[in-house]
Amino acid sequence: GGGGGVGMNPPPPLIRDRAGILAQKSGAALGYAGPLGGSESGQLKLPWGVAISYSGAIIVADTLNNRVQVFGRDSAVVHTWGTEGDGLGQFKTPMGIAAVNKSTVAVADCGNNRVQVLRIDSGEHV
Repeated sequence: GGGGGVGMNPPPPLIRDRAGILAQKSGAALGYAGPLGGSESGQLKLPWGVAISYSGAIIVADTLNNRVQVFGRDSAVVHTWGTEGDGLGQFKTPMGIAAVNKSTVAVADCGNNRVQVLRIDSGEHV
C-alpha cells in the first residue's frame, strides 16, 4: 500500500578491544569502557545503549555515570548530559537510547522507571 515508513542509515560498526576501548571500525576511539571505566568527559562506565543520530553522531547511555554522552563523527565528545537524580534531565542507570527524529533522542532512565525525551543539540528536556 501507500503506507509510511522510516528510512534509516546503518550505524557505523562499533567494536571493543581487549583493553576496553570502544571504537568505530575505522579505528577512531570512542571512549574507555574497561573493567572500572572512568567518569571524565569521554570516558565511559558500563555503557549500555548506543544510538546513531540522523547526523551521524554517536549517542551513548553511560549507565554507571548516570549520564548520556554524544560523540561526533570524529569521536570527539560533543555533549555530556545529566547527573544522578530524579529531576528532568537527571538519570539513574540510563540503559536504552534511540533517536526519535532529527532533533530528539529518547533515553530509557531505568532507575527512575521512565523514558525522557531530550534535544540532541542541548540535552534539554522536551
